[in-house]
Amino acid sequence: MDYLISCSICEEKLLQGILGSSTEFKNFYETERSKIKSPLIWLQNDKLRQEDQISQGRLANLGELSTGYVAITVHNNPAELSDATTVAHELAHAIIREEGFPFIGPYPECRDSSVINLAFSLNNMIHDPLVIIKLLKSGFVLREEYENECLDAIRKNNIGNKYSGINSIVFTLFYVQQLLENELLFSDSENHCTKLIEKIEELYPANIAKGKQIFEFIRSNGFNSPDKVRQIYEKIFDIYPGIRDLTVIC
Repeated sequence: MDYLISCSICEEKLLQGILGSSTEFKNFYETERSKIKSPLIWLQNDKLRQEDQISQGRLANLGELSTGYVAITVHNNPAELSDATTVAHELAHAIIREEGFPFIGPYPECRDSSVINLAFSLNNMIHDPLVIIKLLKSGFVLREEYENECLDAIRKNNIGNKYSGINSIVFTLFYVQQLLENELLFSDSENHCTKLIEKIEELYPANIAKGKQIFEFIRSNGFNSPDKVRQIYEKIFDIYPGIRDLTVIC
């Protein structure tokens, strides 16, 4: 932990350029940054030792329960205009945690990568749409970026693979996330996100019933408060009882 702190980047210098060049990022930063009360450190991923590197652009919780630190990795220092959406996205994840929204974690003794991926997918399914809402309020235009991500997913060979067990649940959660994000970002059907959803529904009919059950519950329940998100996770645990033995709501 001390090593990572020693590698931290000055936030003011890192963000000075995009604060001056992106109106959307400036709006977001001035409105939302003060909500993060926990110590936040910024890291340039390719400057770290290999064993300490984190997936690019991903919010990383560095011993959160014991130290209270969170960290965000960046590719460019100083951040460039093209980084504005990614940096705001990761800041928004940290803010969602600060606002008390629950998240899912594997039990501490768990080292099973499929369970860790399941927890990650449960978080993304709800937290990423919450992030989108925050960014849209600050004026970010996200349609093209998300269309490109969906087009990339369509082109990848893993759309069409067979999934079973935990991986099947993870894929169902991915489907639910696409439904939520599509509803937030698109008012028409002529987009790659809708095409991705249609492709999933065509190839994975066994996943669709439970996916739509979760989606409809989220729509009727709402997900704009920590209590509502906790209710969503409890509903998913009812649909997939085995998840209770693998993960915990934090």
